[in-house]
Amino acid sequence: MRGDTRAVQKKNHKSFVKSYLSNHGIHPILGRQPPALSEEESTLPRNTRVELARLRAERSLLLEKYKAKVENRPVVSCIKCNDDVGDLKHFLKCYPVKPLPMSKLWKDPVAAATALGLAVTPFDPGGDADS
Repeated sequence: MRGDTRAVQKKNHKSFVKSYLSNHGIHPILGRQPPALSEEESTLPRNTRVELARLRAERSLLLEKYKAKVENRPVVSCIKCNDDVGDLKHFLKCYPVKPLPMSKLWKDPVAAATALGLAVTPFDPGGDADS
């Protein structure tokens, strides 16, 4: 009996995800359907994969705009460029040592994680965006 329930749950889940993705194919930041995630992402530590997913969804505390929303305060101007947008495009322009194309978050997650100073191996503490 339990096996049948799991099979039904799995079928329902697949159906729901397929329906959701077909209705929400346009990514609000990209303005188009996002590229498929790279298989390399599965090699990254879980906390790095989570942070990359949060960045792609603009729900990361690394983003000033989202942090201000969570803390219920105005957006603070960037110390590097004095811009007060604080969104993902601005973050990728100002935060890494050199600007990071947004597509790398999907197509090359290891390079994106390295550029952002996130861990790329299980025992890597991250934080070294210069290498």
